[in-house]
Parts: sequence; C-alpha cells; structure tokens
Amino acid sequence: PFRGRWVCTQGVDGEHTHRGQWRYAADFEVLGADGEVCAGQGKTLADYHCYRLPVLAPADGTVVKLVDGVEDNDVGEVNLDDNWGNLVVLVHGPGVYSKVCHLSPGTLKVQEGQVVRRGDVLGLCGNSGRSAVPHIHFQIQPTGRVGSPTIPVELHDVVTEEPEDNGGELRATTVPRRGDELR
Repeated sequence: PFRGRWVCTQGVDGEHTHRGQWRYAADFEVLGADGEVCAGQGKTLADYHCYRLPVLAPADGTVVKLVDGVEDNDVGEVNLDDNWGNLVVLVHGPGVYSKVCHLSPGTLKVQEGQVVRRGDVLGLCGNSGRSAVPHIHFQIQPTGRVGSPTIPVELHDVVTEEPEDNGGELRATTVPRRGDELR
C-alpha cells in the first residue's frame, strides 16, 4: 500500500495490537538515511519520515467504506474512541477486502463506490486512531465491516532489502515481519 522503501514495524502476531482475531496485519513506517523512523527526537508528527506520504490501493477494487475527520494524535498519544482512525476499505473480490488505517484527516482522495486501480492514491499517512506515531496499518479481511477480523496476508512482487543487499531481492510473495524493509 505504499511507494518506495518502508519497514515493517509490527507484523503478524505483533507485540502490540496484532493479536487474536486481528493477528494477520502489518504496520509500516519509513526509515531515514540514519536508519531511524524519525528525525531528531520525534516529538512532532512532521519529524516522522512517513508522515503525509501517499497511501496506495494495494490492488484493483472498489471503495466500500471510508472514515475521515478523525484528528491526528500528538506523538505518544492514542485515540481509543476511534480505534482505526481515518481509513479506507476496498473490496477486491468475494470475501477479499483490504483496509488501510491511521490516515491523516482531510487527505482522503476517494469516495465510497469509487473504482480504484492498484497504485491509486487513497490518502496520506497520518497518526489518527489507536496510533502513537505515524504509520500505515494494513490488513486483509473477509468483510467490509470496520473491525472485521483479519485473514492471512501476503504481499506479491516485493523487493526485500537487507543492509548487505546490493539492490535487494525480488520475492514473488512475502509475509511482512517486524524489521523487514520492503519496496
């Protein structure tokens, strides 16, 4: 659901929130040249390299649900009343929906019922909902309902990068794990 190189900061069965019926999800952030997710001490949203970067449709589909207008949290704060924050849910086929969450308010570029193509911009990365720092939460689910349980996810045609790689390795499929750098 993104362009460029991002790092998985919480994967399947993650230590924070990817548990139980929501275990098959991945969170992504951007690393700077220094290998850190933010500049300086990361006290403001703008310090985070992923903040307000484009969030993309992961595959062709139709927008079935969106939420906008949930304010971005200050760094370190979370909004448990609007757990998922600003989000877009797409249907890709029978029983296959994707959801991207924690988008920045007022940045959604799509409307319910709109057909999108893989790579179309859905909105911009933010820090809304249950999110202490800017990131993208991505999951596949069997229904269009917000809060639906997740189903196993794998990403296709992904380049994985390791510090010692010269250009990375193209993988037909991968399940993002914490620390994986992907593009």
